[in-house]
Amino acid sequence: MKIKVARLFSDWNGNQNQYLLEIMKGIDHERFSQVCIYFGKSSDKSHPLEKEGVKCYYLSETRRSPSFSLSVLKKFIRILREEKVDIIQANRHKSTFYAALAKPFVPAKIVMSHVHRLNAIRSFFRGCAYRFILSKKVDCFIGCSKAVAKDIATNYPGVKAAQVVALDNSVNAQRFMNALADRPALRARHGYADEHFVFVAVGRLFETKDHATLIKAFSNVNKAHPESRLLILGEGRLRETLEALINELGLAGKVDMPGNSMEVPQYLKACDAYVMSSVAEGMPLALMEAMASGLPCVVTDVGGMSEVITDERYGLLVPASDSESMAKGMIRLLELSEEDRAKMIKNAQTRILEHFDHPVAIKHQEKLYLDLMERK
Repeated sequence: MKIKVARLFSDWNGNQNQYLLEIMKGIDHERFSQVCIYFGKSSDKSHPLEKEGVKCYYLSETRRSPSFSLSVLKKFIRILREEKVDIIQANRHKSTFYAALAKPFVPAKIVMSHVHRLNAIRSFFRGCAYRFILSKKVDCFIGCSKAVAKDIATNYPGVKAAQVVALDNSVNAQRFMNALADRPALRARHGYADEHFVFVAVGRLFETKDHATLIKAFSNVNKAHPESRLLILGEGRLRETLEALINELGLAGKVDMPGNSMEVPQYLKACDAYVMSSVAEGMPLALMEAMASGLPCVVTDVGGMSEVITDERYGLLVPASDSESMAKGMIRLLELSEEDRAKMIKNAQTRILEHFDHPVAIKHQEKLYLDLMERK
């Protein structure tokens, strides 16, 4: 008999769905069946999972459901009973809370909570929820990196180390390795000529990404190498602050922030190096995508970054919140010989294929399901 897994999410998210679709398509359909449950409402856009025949449920009439709703909980319990779910895999806190409350009333044998970032216990009430409810009802907490797993075991009230495992994030490596891009056209769109060395960063314009430090670092890079350029893909509440910093440093026309893009794989192929200045990360997909794309990378040594870039064969690590160190790392990448750059790119792509490609992660996930079911 197949093991049925219900994956829980707070709301419908396009980027999340692409990742989820790739993982769910790879799961062994002879052993497992899957459904998705969203605590928000459905989107006006067509859902790629439903096109693939995956049954999806939506429990609220608003995009984001309330922090707690008894009617949503009742609906949730009814669906779990009807679907005869064996494993509930919750993503983030709200979904985990509902799963824990539902567990005594449903046939599910296992409740899992998938944690995607560091420092997630930020309030007294959330800490109490973990100490008195979630740590007792959740069978397994999954960290998306060893750093996140350690954070869970250390800082989540009531959670024991035996309840925690690390299951590394992964990417569709072939999608990024083989992406086709009109490099001259994409570069011309932003005024980049062949001689320009273009650094690219992908991420929301939020505090944790610390783009201010990156822009200050690039100011030093550009003084040493006037042919350098910086492209930041993403949108967020810090746009005006960052634009003011760009103007203050005299970098207008040299730093470009075009917003969100559906062409990230193409942009990665059109640029020359990848940078990430975050002050906190779990295990960022953006870094692994850049490495798979063939970009040498310089990133801050936070969270799971050093689990991906373990040494300088694969890229460069620099301290967080340190514009001088970031600038030195960027200049090192820019000044690499063609031979050294080619070696770093090849090593990085091999590392992604061997350790962080979807098929690798799917095998680990399937084994985790089977191990937990066997214990029960």
